[in-house]
Amino acid sequence: MNIPTDRMSPKERVSGFLAGGRTDRVPVAPLLLNLPARVLGVPVKRLYESGETLGRAHVAAYRKFGQDFITILTCTANVSEAMGTKLRYPEDDAAMVEEPGLRTLEAVDDLSPVDPAKDGRLPHYLEATEIAVREVGGEVFVITLPAGPFTVAAQLRGVESFFKETVTAPERIHRLLDVCTESILRFVDAIIDRGGVPCLAEPVGSGSLCGKKTFREFNQPYLKRIFDRVRSRGLPALVHICGKAKPIFEPWVEAGPDLCSIDWPTDLEWASRTFGDRVALLGNVASADYFLQGSVGQIFEQARICIEKAGRTRRGFVLGSGCEVPLNSPHENVQALVDAARLHGQDWPPLD
Repeated sequence: MNIPTDRMSPKERVSGFLAGGRTDRVPVAPLLLNLPARVLGVPVKRLYESGETLGRAHVAAYRKFGQDFITILTCTANVSEAMGTKLRYPEDDAAMVEEPGLRTLEAVDDLSPVDPAKDGRLPHYLEATEIAVREVGGEVFVITLPAGPFTVAAQLRGVESFFKETVTAPERIHRLLDVCTESILRFVDAIIDRGGVPCLAEPVGSGSLCGKKTFREFNQPYLKRIFDRVRSRGLPALVHICGKAKPIFEPWVEAGPDLCSIDWPTDLEWASRTFGDRVALLGNVASADYFLQGSVGQIFEQARICIEKAGRTRRGFVLGSGCEVPLNSPHENVQALVDAARLHGQDWPPLD
């Protein structure tokens, strides 16, 4: 297969995309979280234990695959852990929530925003961001992902309790969301101060879990505050939401993001047709179905379909994985997504 050679650096390409201009090809951004541990040859737990290792792993993955964003995230409980949620760390797999940080909702009155330079593993993220920016920041944007406010709050209370309390104790839930949002804003500022670009990860805000009414009341205003802060620092507002986007897409877009990264259950053609004049899209080759279990040929075909479905999104399109590329995905499948952008996405966007 004759793969065209890039004529722009990732940073030039993404800057051109954000400015609404034509680029050499469609940008491409597989969501690589823990898989860089496999590239560096270390157990996943080392990414959690060392900011230096986390940064080196993501630089190694970028140098191997040549994608257009570096995406630094190990676990979506990064902010909630810094606020008191306890995690369990397997030796060679992703961390998971072991115990919510708030035993009672009344404890929110004693909850304080984080100091990202000191609390939890947020300092590791900041160190990794600095390392990646220093090593390759001249050629690629370094994206560091705080969890979104809805997700942080749900991890502090437990997801089931959180959703119940949006009905039974909405005032205290708003108080909780206020503190979570302030924590995220502090982390966002620290990321930007170190040369990174923040992108929210908001899995609990998914339409697979959350209805439009709940999203609009308990997530939209807090997302908007964060997006406004990011834009006030001269950067675009980026956000990824897992699962089904269709039930919550309208209030999500109303919050004002510049780019929505959408998971594979959401049809790109529908998203482009319905919201493509208001927000750029990123997505959405199904992660487990194709990266973990599929073949290079299937990745190329699915990428082609995504490009065709969303290729004329007015605000712009980035080819990507629907969600995290699974840890043990064959590396040739990751490379196939990047090469598919080179093969199927030349001279972007396509002319009318």
